Amino acid sequence: MSEKLNEGGEDWENLSWAEQAFYFGYAKYYGVSVDVDRKMGLTLLKQAADLESTDAILALITIYENEDDENADEREAIYWRERQADVHRHLYGMTDKRTLMALGNLAHAYSLVEDYEKARAINEPLLELRRSVLGETHPDTLVTMNNLAYAYGKLGERQLAAQMEERLLDIRREAAGGDVDEDTLHTMNNLAVTYGQLGEHRRSYEMLEKVLAGRIRLLGEEDPETLTTMNNLAVAAAELGENARAIEMFEKIVAIRTRVSGYDHFDTAIARNNLGYTLCDIGEYERALAIHEELYKMRLAKYGKMNTNTLASMNNIGLVYEGEGRFEEALAMHIEVWALREKLFDEEHPSTLLSRYHVALCRGELGDLSVAVLSLEEIYSLRCEKSGEENIRTLEVLETLGDFYARLGKYEKAEEALLRTYETRRSLFGEDKADTVRAKKLLDEVKERKS
Repeated sequence: MSEKLNEGGEDWENLSWAEQAFYFGYAKYYGVSVDVDRKMGLTLLKQAADLESTDAILALITIYENEDDENADEREAIYWRERQADVHRHLYGMTDKRTLMALGNLAHAYSLVEDYEKARAINEPLLELRRSVLGETHPDTLVTMNNLAYAYGKLGERQLAAQMEERLLDIRREAAGGDVDEDTLHTMNNLAVTYGQLGEHRRSYEMLEKVLAGRIRLLGEEDPETLTTMNNLAVAAAELGENARAIEMFEKIVAIRTRVSGYDHFDTAIARNNLGYTLCDIGEYERALAIHEELYKMRLAKYGKMNTNTLASMNNIGLVYEGEGRFEEALAMHIEVWALREKLFDEEHPSTLLSRYHVALCRGELGDLSVAVLSLEEIYSLRCEKSGEENIRTLEVLETLGDFYARLGKYEKAEEALLRTYETRRSLFGEDKADTVRAKKLLDEVKERKS
């Protein structure tokens, strides 16, 4: 940039106001041949962006998405991603590759802040556009198929996710000509995770073992993709009840991530989080709490409270409190997370609804059952509307609602809610799945009390 401006004064004079604002704003923000003034730099970049400077919009996205930048802001980044898509549509047309790329990036940005409904709403028409413009086997089309399958999975539509991933795997295998390349392994990894979410844990585990062996052979044990598969295999092991094996793998992942990337690296933090979550699941609350509290302090210092990762750590601390029966402390934590998520997202966002659910759960456990039931009824209705009746989070709310109905002596409602929970889980995950077994036990207890 500075070289172009130094070629001659006439270059600057021939630039439009938007171009001048972009170049000077960029120079002021990063201190290119001038003194740094980030406030002025941002102001000029926004002025240029408002005049549909695509360079300025991209510069703003880069600033707001950069975790190490003092102005990093997830919401601002998404705003400018939206603006980028709108400007590209206006300047280049709907089927231009730059517009399609901007839409794909916007959908990905929504996924990063867990707004999977919006990600799906963009990716579904984007997939049809890319199929018609580029063809089904084009790399960009395949990326959209992958991202749409991911959104389906997060929204609880796992059959749709599996169908998309199975089709994607067929295309990948055909393109590889019988060999197992990294693209094929990536799709196998995702499909295996989806199988696990569908309750096919043995099938998931066996596929992940093949993916892990392939990635170690192609990439080595310390490659990030290899470690991702190792993480997924650990999750599958936990689902099969092989908790010692799962914890062993999680601890190995943390050790490798720490050695390769550092203890405070984002990926290491994810590995530590997963270890803590599994420890909580098996009742090792003291170790789990130590991990989540340490992660919370690190994330708070790095990102502040209004960040999805910081709020996830706060949520996990609340879950440990619940496991320990410390419901008053858990309630206080979940109320705070609920309020922050409502500001960061909105009142009906899946993460906000998750916090509302845990607030209602804690209130019920503390004896305020009537208030808890009213809240759970509203949450259940919203979950059905946004995620579907078969979503695991929807079923979690329905099970708790059935349990609380029973505690209030409303056995007809309790039986109806728990029967629906049990039958849906049995259909989706099988009779032996732990969640199915728990729902059946609660249902039998209600029937016994009722009789």
